[in-house]
Formats: sequence, structure tokens, C-alpha cells
Amino acid sequence: MTFGDLLGNGLIAVVAGGVGGCLLYRALTSPNGHPILGLLLLLVGVVGASEFLLRLLSSKIRRTKERDESTKERDESANHASKYTKKIVGFEAERAEYEAKRAQYQANSAAYERKHREWQRQMAAWKDAVGRWNDLHYCSRCDGVFVLGDASFAPIEEIEAYLYRTPSLPAEA
Repeated sequence: MTFGDLLGNGLIAVVAGGVGGCLLYRALTSPNGHPILGLLLLLVGVVGASEFLLRLLSSKIRRTKERDESTKERDESANHASKYTKKIVGFEAERAEYEAKRAQYQANSAAYERKHREWQRQMAAWKDAVGRWNDLHYCSRCDGVFVLGDASFAPIEEIEAYLYRTPSLPAEA
């Protein structure tokens, strides 16, 4: 039933109620009038108007429900898309965090490699110094140290520098 049909039925009911009310009034005010017919038409008008209002309200309620359902479906669709968008964004955030940690690891790894190479260089120098220490001789007359076969000599105050320097060539005989 369309709105025009509802409006038409409602108008007919209101007209019938109005006619019934007039007839009822006439019947009550005149000595030979029949109030039953007016009362019946008035009742038809009230029932018809009530039906019209109920149908009008139910159609509005139905349209509101349909609009709410379509809005709900649209929102659910948006939420569904939003949920996957959030997952994608979450994965991108996790990936960015992983890449940052990976870059930090690589930087730390490179720093470790540099420190390790430096440690190896220092360890080799220390081993050479220990070897020179084992070959070291002291001269009490000069208050200095020397290694046999090495053409160099160092005062006792400079022993550490002497141990960590590169050995010089032996003296020509």
C-alpha cells in the first residue's frame, strides 16, 4: 500500500467521522433524529483515522528500520575493511620495527667486527711484546734494556714503548 493509498483511506475515514459527528449532533438536537447512524459513522471515522495513523507510523518505523539496517550493513562493511586495513598497517608497523632492529643489529655487528679486529691487532702486539720481554736483557751500567741481536737500546723508563715497537734490524758486524 502506497502513501497515497494511506492518505486517501485516512481522508475518507476523517470525512466519514466528520459526517458521523454532524449526524450525531443533529440527531441529538432534533426530536426525530436517529443518533445510531451518526454514532456509527463517527465510530467508523475514529477507527479509520486510527488505522490511518497506525499504518502511517508503521510505515515510518519500517523505513527507519530499513535505513538503520542499511547503515549497519554499510558500517559493518567499513569495519570489515577497516579491520583488514588495521591488520595491514599492523604488519607494516611490525615490518618497520623488524627493519629497525635489523639495521641496529647490522650496525652493532659492524661495530663488533671493528672492535674484534682491533682486539686481534692488540693481542698480536701484546704477544710480540711478551716474546720481546722474554728475550729482554738489562744493563746495570747503562740502566737500560736491550734484546740480543737487536741494534736498539732503551732506558728503563721507556721499557713499555721499547717492548711494543717493531724490532730494528741487527747491527752489521
